[in-house]
This record gives sequence, C-alpha cells and structure tokens, in this order.
Amino acid sequence: MTTTITVFGLTLSVATIVLAIAAAQFVVLALTTLLSKEKLPKKGIRSADRRLAVSAGLLAFAWTAVFAAGSGKAATTAHAEASMAGSRVHASCSSIEEGMSDDILSAKLGKPDEIRSDEETRGPGAKIWIYRHSRCAVHMLDDRVEFID
Repeated sequence: MTTTITVFGLTLSVATIVLAIAAAQFVVLALTTLLSKEKLPKKGIRSADRRLAVSAGLLAFAWTAVFAAGSGKAATTAHAEASMAGSRVHASCSSIEEGMSDDILSAKLGKPDEIRSDEETRGPGAKIWIYRHSRCAVHMLDDRVEFID
C-alpha cells in the first residue's frame, strides 16, 4: 500500500517526497562544498566534504528504498499480469459492426484499454473505446457502435 500526500494540488507518494528531500539536501551540500573557502587539512578531509559524503550516502539509501521497493516479487507478478491482460485478444476490430451493443462488443474484444468521453465533440452519450492491442478506436453513441477507426 502506497501512502500519498497532496501538496499544492499534486498527489505524491511519501517515498517520492523523501527522495526529493534527500536530493535537495545533496544539491545544497554539494554547492556549499564547492563554494567553501575552508583550506584543505594536512590530514583527513574538510568538514564540508564529510557532510557531502554523508548526504550522498543518504541520497543513495533513499534512491534504493524508493526504486528497489517496487522490484519485489509482488510487483513483478502484478506487472506480468497487467501485460498478459493487455495481450488477451478475443477478436480484431474487423469483427465489429455498426449498431452493435456495448455488451456484444465487450464479449468480442474484451474490456477496452481506455474509454474517453467524446461528449464535447459529438454530444451526450458519446464515448471512444480504445483497444491498443488491435490498434483501433470504437466510437460509441448511446452504448451502440457508431463507427470504427
């Protein structure tokens, strides 16, 4: 379960916010290290360089936590199922006829990859069912096929 927070109208995950803070901290400390007038010690490293090294470690940890978290078995299984779901082709768009109901269309081609409202252009009840695997768009009006692209 991913926890999200809305900030200034943007919905961001907590992991993304932590990564952004770690990256900002790294950038600030990199700039202070570059602009530091502290002289190089005879032994060891400057304190600005030490802070930058610690910040780089924190950034690497945050980066790993954010991007490696989604690479587990559950995420891999979900990605595999999603890719398989998109590749289940029942028929091609050539098997669709004008006037066909949305139930018959769903039975033949399955669930569309995307449904867009087309009411602004064609009026109330107008939708476009997009099937990416078949590379076609079915224009619906009042739950009936009007034409196919």
